[in-house]
Amino acid sequence: MIKPYYLLFDVGGTEIKINALTAEKEFLLDKHQYVPSYSQETREVILAHFRSIISHYVNYLVNGLAIECYWK
Repeated sequence: MIKPYYLLFDVGGTEIKINALTAEKEFLLDKHQYVPSYSQETREVILAHFRSIISHYVNYLVNGLAIECYWK
């Protein structure tokens, strides 16, 4: 059976805080991950950035990949 996870995003003016919850309502990651929000950029840039973040974390959850900060 596939375990459900819930991606969490706290989107602010300067950064996005990211984590995931397990079905048991526990954080998946020991520490929240932070990425810039690009809030001063165009809508297209912001949405492309958000899509890449979601894609990265979905890939991590589905494939169990070691998490790396790809935005560094």
